[in-house]
Amino acid sequence: MRPELMEEDEFIHTVMHASRLETLNPGSYLVTAYVSTYDPRTNRVRCIIPSFMEMSTGDMRLTGWIPLWSPVAGNGWGIQYGLHGGATSDNYTVGEQIYLLVLETDTGAYIAGGMTWNPYAATPMPTINPGEIVLKDAKGNLVYLKNDGSINIDGQTTVNISGASAVNITASSAVNVTSQGTVSVTAQGAASVSSSSNVSVTAPSISLGAQGQTLSNLVTSALVSLFNGHTHPVSGGNSGTPNQTMGSGELTSTISGG
Repeated sequence: MRPELMEEDEFIHTVMHASRLETLNPGSYLVTAYVSTYDPRTNRVRCIIPSFMEMSTGDMRLTGWIPLWSPVAGNGWGIQYGLHGGATSDNYTVGEQIYLLVLETDTGAYIAGGMTWNPYAATPMPTINPGEIVLKDAKGNLVYLKNDGSINIDGQTTVNISGASAVNITASSAVNVTSQGTVSVTAQGAASVSSSSNVSVTAPSISLGAQGQTLSNLVTSALVSLFNGHTHPVSGGNSGTPNQTMGSGELTSTISGG
């Protein structure tokens, strides 16, 4: 018998008659259950059904493995959501609340369908506004589509964005990068920075150089002025200015600072 089939036909018929069920089609029924165990390899669940009690023990019945519904399910791709489970007969509300659709009354084939938040579980965004969408995992990582047109992506640790080819960031206004730590940009190929306006770099210290070369201090206009006008003390007075002076060729014409 397939794992999604209940072991006993009697169990199915008892559930249908003992539970408060909504008839969908002749032979199809909907029951409320709570997830006990989740298998990510097969996307199947085992569930506790509170409305059915085992006659011999008085415990709530634990189902066999049930395929969990997904809006998209392809071969190696689709939408999959990992469940915590944990429901037991003594404490079933710790598991996610789920609806089981009984497909065949004679064989007991069924599928785990839509989910709802039970009264003991908090929603991901209690302050969500009409028209907004939230995707949030158990660690707090968040994708929030807001009705003001903005999108919030909030990672509790590292946020990784990768592409087998190019990664493009385009904005009709400003692009801001703010970090409380180090900002690093590394390229295996050529790197370029271009702007149709000014480019400003401000820091306590700025180093420019080619890989493998020893950096040298750059000459500024203040140093040229000091060098060209300096004198030396000699007997009876001061010497004249140097015969060899610095000119524009020694200046860093493309980089300036204040």
